[in-house]
Amino acid sequence: MLTYAQSKAQKVGAISIKFHQAGFLTYEHQDNLADFVITKNALHILPDFWKMVAFLKMAALLKPNGLLYLRDVIFSFPPAEYENSIKEWIQQVAKPEGEGWTAKDFEMHVREEHSTFAWVLEEMIGQAGFKVTEANYHTPTYAEYLCVKAA
Repeated sequence: MLTYAQSKAQKVGAISIKFHQAGFLTYEHQDNLADFVITKNALHILPDFWKMVAFLKMAALLKPNGLLYLRDVIFSFPPAEYENSIKEWIQQVAKPEGEGWTAKDFEMHVREEHSTFAWVLEEMIGQAGFKVTEANYHTPTYAEYLCVKAA
């Protein structure tokens, strides 16, 4: 993904972007404060405790009014509807064996990975010093946020 992003930036002449390969929890920022942080389909691998630590680390490396863009597996369905919502999600997105993520892959995701409810994630975002300026719940299982770090 990093190589892909670098290639896209180069094609449009965005030469001042610095790319870094590191984990949410291991990256140590050694440069000027950043203008923005982008995370797409990666934060769900962390339990909520470590998501909060990651948000704090992201906030620490951003300039005041810096932007955080987040897109991930985030559950916006009512908690009491989890069984039907998860079942419907898997039926909609699962592919046959050999053609992509299977139903068993998505079942493993729900069982072993750490996607969370939007209301929990939004509280963490706020506690880390961000304001959600835009929230899009594309489906009951995917969301996208644009957040601004407090000045």
